[in-house]
Amino acid sequence: MSNTKQWTSRDIIDEDILELIGGENMSPEQKDELYKTMMATIQTRVMARVDDLLSDEDARGVKGFLDADDKAGFEQFMTDKNIDIKLLYSQESLLYKLELVELANGQGA
Repeated sequence: MSNTKQWTSRDIIDEDILELIGGENMSPEQKDELYKTMMATIQTRVMARVDDLLSDEDARGVKGFLDADDKAGFEQFMTDKNIDIKLLYSQESLLYKLELVELANGQGA
């Protein structure tokens, strides 16, 4: 599919980002680098949203879990604070994907 196509919301959700932005012919190295960059961007956005939801004290607690690479502690802390981290990742992933598609189609701001 061409990246100038009018994509439906279902396409945005279901299709691979490379198809949506016209990157199917990228080298494996380029694809890998794009995916790594995307994941880093999404992770940064999720952590910014988490930070916005927490008090300064709670944010320091989260930093402690992350610094100690304590995934279980982090997940329990998020559960205790009623923060659905998987939902935040899903939301930010979809938003970022939509932004990339808009940019690839010349519709970005």
